[in-house]
Amino acid sequence: LATVLALITVPAKKVEAGAAPAKVRNVLCYNWKPKTANPTFVWAGVADGYQVVVYSLGGKKLKTYTTAARSYTVNINSIKNAGCKIRVRGYNNVGKSKKFGAWSDTKVFVPQCDATIRRYYGARNDAVINWTPVKNAVGYRIYVATKNSSGSYSYKMYKKAGKQITSMSVPKGLGYIVVSPDVKVKGKTYKCVMKNYYSFWYLNDSY
Repeated sequence: LATVLALITVPAKKVEAGAAPAKVRNVLCYNWKPKTANPTFVWAGVADGYQVVVYSLGGKKLKTYTTAARSYTVNINSIKNAGCKIRVRGYNNVGKSKKFGAWSDTKVFVPQCDATIRRYYGARNDAVINWTPVKNAVGYRIYVATKNSSGSYSYKMYKKAGKQITSMSVPKGLGYIVVSPDVKVKGKTYKCVMKNYYSFWYLNDSY
């Protein structure tokens, strides 16, 4: 987590006494294990503290948190295997009150699928990936992740699958596989966007 915070750190600026902090930027999901209710979010900002508000994908406010850190792990059962929206704002302490800055842009986080892989040895030259359906999914995208020389990953879409599909045969040795859903809530479709996440959970099909 320290590495992530270093990546999103903005240079500290001298703040006039009693001034509101600048708008929070670069809200990311640091870690969200599939089918769990406790993602960790991180952001960039310089303030005495922060207010984090979590919404359902349908826009219902679920919880509000206050923290002095530039990261927070939420625990909301209703977002498990479903997704959420969040926004963050900073505040500075002014006497006994708080002076708030502007809200960050609202970010949407669609969770990964909880997936497994079954390898076949011998004559078969394939492996089978299986995943648990995500709530309100209208389809799934299967990506292959490639590690770059810098240590980060790039993603190339391998195949799409319809909402009724929860398994797929893939060639042996395809590599690091990520299964991500597209979900539809109140007529709007949301995708699991790679750049919104610092890390993904991979199925390793390397031999």
